[in-house]
Amino acid sequence: MGKTFKYFLIIILSIAYIIVQFVNPDLLPGYEAIWTLVTVIVALALYFYNDSFFVFSVFNNALNHFWRKPQVTWELYYAFQTYNEDAFNMSSSRLTNLVTQTSQLSILHNEENYLEFETESPDIRKYKISTTQIDEELQEIVCSYKCTLSFKSSKKELDNANDFFSKLFNAIGKQDNSGADRQIEPILMNPTYTLKLSFSGYNPVYGLMVRRINQNEVESFSLKFEQGESNIIIEKNFMEIQSENLKELEEISKHYLALSDVT
Repeated sequence: MGKTFKYFLIIILSIAYIIVQFVNPDLLPGYEAIWTLVTVIVALALYFYNDSFFVFSVFNNALNHFWRKPQVTWELYYAFQTYNEDAFNMSSSRLTNLVTQTSQLSILHNEENYLEFETESPDIRKYKISTTQIDEELQEIVCSYKCTLSFKSSKKELDNANDFFSKLFNAIGKQDNSGADRQIEPILMNPTYTLKLSFSGYNPVYGLMVRRINQNEVESFSLKFEQGESNIIIEKNFMEIQSENLKELEEISKHYLALSDVT
């Protein structure tokens, strides 16, 4: 039910009620106190839905869970820096071995510093891993995967991702930290997580903030802010959360994830 239709229906019912009240109030049911209470509750509900992100979030999450059941496209990145010269070869080998335990893969790109492949069972997932040399010894490894999930499954995906990346990279971290002569510890112990969500309709935060503006008059929209230790970027049909704290990323995503239809 569109926003315009809902407001139009409320206005029509309100006008009809006022007309009947003046023309023939006997047609209206009694219990004036109850009707007044219902009117106030409905008015407050509409107000908070339109102006409170908490109420907006709770309502839409419930709506998606029981009725809409949208699909959610995840693109989760895991990045860390390491002094291990063979880290990329080890990581790409472990990644393919880990994935092939449950499904077959199809190689899309296989280069010296970049590997990309996808799987089709039990769902289609695209995996990428790359390396960038920071200096003579230090390199950055970035691994990501992309998949489309049901709303219910998406709520558990961060836990699955944490287990997946832990199995994939913990062995490299142990090797790096075993170097007693290393004066600077690798940043492997503080990896960066980046969660990207794509929305088929408006980003719910975008919709909440500009819902009263004619969409034809909105040329561009971009919002960047910090929440705790996390950086958040919000655009019209896109959202990105970046954090070194996976638990915080999980808490933030609960408030923003699947508030409207996403693909």
